Amino acid sequence: MNGIYADSAPFVLSFAPVPAAGPYLVSIQPNGPLQATLLWTTNAVGWELESAASVTAVSWIGVTNVPGITGTNFSLSVDTTGDKQFFRLHKQ
Repeated sequence: MNGIYADSAPFVLSFAPVPAAGPYLVSIQPNGPLQATLLWTTNAVGWELESAASVTAVSWIGVTNVPGITGTNFSLSVDTTGDKQFFRLHKQ
């Protein structure tokens, strides 16, 4: 419809990102001969990084080190000199 319309009352539109439901991937990048960096998206709200000595482990342990943020990813450096470790993100 063409014409002139009276002004309406002011209103505010707000938008919030809706993160994907997961599952999310943890990527690993070498960080020198003794360390590696784990990276996972900051959209993984409500997911906890866990580690275990094998992929088939019954008990996974939450990683208590606080990750930093690099761009749109959480990042955490881990030592590569000890026993092998496997990492996963687990929904809380």
